[in-house]
Amino acid sequence: MITDIYNRSRGFGAVLFEELDLRDIVWQRQSYTVAGHLLHYGQRRTWRYLSIVLVALVASDPVGLGGELSFPAYLLGWMLGMCCYLAAQVSLMLAAAALRRLLPRLPVYEPLISLLALVPTLALLDVGVEAFTGVSVGPFLADRLAYLWITVVMLETIFLRFVVTWDAGPEASVATWHAQSDTRPLPLDLAGGDALAESGQVDPVSPAVTTPSETATASRILLIGSQPVALDDLICLEARQHHVLARHSGGTLSQRARLSDIVAQTRLEEGLQPHRSWWVAAHALCQLERQDGKPVLRLTDGTLVPVARGRMADVERWLHGRPRQAA
Repeated sequence: MITDIYNRSRGFGAVLFEELDLRDIVWQRQSYTVAGHLLHYGQRRTWRYLSIVLVALVASDPVGLGGELSFPAYLLGWMLGMCCYLAAQVSLMLAAAALRRLLPRLPVYEPLISLLALVPTLALLDVGVEAFTGVSVGPFLADRLAYLWITVVMLETIFLRFVVTWDAGPEASVATWHAQSDTRPLPLDLAGGDALAESGQVDPVSPAVTTPSETATASRILLIGSQPVALDDLICLEARQHHVLARHSGGTLSQRARLSDIVAQTRLEEGLQPHRSWWVAAHALCQLERQDGKPVLRLTDGTLVPVARGRMADVERWLHGRPRQAA
């Protein structure tokens, strides 16, 4: 029993990838990890959403501080309050993930996390405002706690349902972490070794040892929406409204995602973007042609990719430089 508790509680990195049985406001389950939550802050749409939320909160003034403070102090208070809330939220998620390693069946109710993060945030906001302005806003904040909590829960529900573009579960989090950390393999503990061992993907007795030759030939992983795809198998990516169509050696894959978020996981030598709606893997390029007078790239699978006029020089330079790089 003691050994089992020790094995479940060891390693801060493993806690990052511990799957939270996160339940939203209507008790619907969300596949989520702390690592996945942190990785969302690398997406531009997350920061755009947070900016919109900040503007909405400043304009609506749900806690009634607008008449008590000068506008610079009021704006600064909201900005610091949001930062404190996000930090408290991550801390509580880490605590919940660590607790779930001891109590695997423990559900995590997201509105409760919001409330527990909101209370110390408002307390710190009161202390900070009183220290810099001499005005105590504690009574205002206490009176508006329930209203502000409901507002925060609604905003976070919108974030989880409509802003998040990929799964934040253990497998997706590990794949994205690999892709954004220069593909250096994580230790077994950091990659959620216990969960992978239980699923049969990793030998729980003898950890895998990667030799230098295996590391050199291992394919990088890109996260296409919620699906990890080996870069060596990828041919091209095409943006279609809110989805990305990925052509690979095994067929096609359509996922709700942003092309820019996927391209950000790649390196310059791994491919190019001949058109704002397309990205092509370097190994899939065949030749530059013209179809109906318009330039197109022919790929190894026969796909024709349009080349934007403004990117024609970059495409030609990339194609001409490729043989010299290979030599």
